[in-house]
Formats: sequence, structure tokens, C-alpha cells
Amino acid sequence: MLIQFTVTNFLSFDNETVFSMLADGGDGQHPDHLLINPARKKEALVRGAAIYGANAAGKSNLIEALAFAQNRIVKGSRGNQTIPVEPFRLDPSANDKASGFEFIFQHNEFTYSYGFRATKQRIEEEWLFATSHRTHSREHPLFERTTDAEGK
Repeated sequence: MLIQFTVTNFLSFDNETVFSMLADGGDGQHPDHLLINPARKKEALVRGAAIYGANAAGKSNLIEALAFAQNRIVKGSRGNQTIPVEPFRLDPSANDKASGFEFIFQHNEFTYSYGFRATKQRIEEEWLFATSHRTHSREHPLFERTTDAEGK
């Protein structure tokens, strides 16, 4: 289950933007709409979400960011193939910075944090961390990858 999605420097998102499924503390009136987070018993997650906003507020771009990240995860990138990442459109200097994507999700008895930072040329960073619900341990790195300017 998705807990949180974060995007940075992509389409209309300049700064870090977070889509969270964590319930607000005032949701106690509708307990059937909530799931208790096994990792932290005091936290609850909402079962569903809707995205509202004015025209040109970024709703479609949030979906585009999710779709882009999913596509990179599933299909990956090959060799010298250009990555179709679209940095923040209103700042020309954003083209020099990597776009970032991170998912925090639960599966079975673990909470995972997976993310990557990409430019048109390469995936600059990629990571996966896990936390066990049973042991309530700290985050443990499953892998971390950093690519330098030379592509190594």
C-alpha cells in the first residue's frame, strides 16, 4: 500500500511536493475509512484519496509524475538512451538539476522507501530501504547506487 509519493523538479513541481496517504488526526469520525499502520500503531492511513484543485494547479502533473516514475521502474533505461524526464518548466536552470521521485509503501511486514534522481542523461541516484514492523528497527539499506558524471 502506498503511504507517500514525493516528486521534485518535474513538470510544474519545482520544490519537493508530497502526496501522502497518512490520515489527518481529525479523521476519528469515520474509523471505517482508515487502515491502522502496523509499523506505527498511532498512525492511520486513508483507504482512498481524491485530488482536488483549481485549473492548472498541478493535478494532471502529479499523475504524470507517478506514471513517469512507474515507467522508469518497470522499463528502466538502457545504455546511452535518453531519459524523457521533464524538469521544472518555469526555471531554465532546473535543466541542470536532477528530478527526484520517492515512494514509501508497505508490503507484508515491511515499510519500504524506494527512490531515484534522474537527468536526461542518467539515473544519478537510486535507493531502497526497508523497516520491519515486527522488530520496529531502523531503516536498513537494501541497496544504494550513485552514478558519477562519467557514468560510473
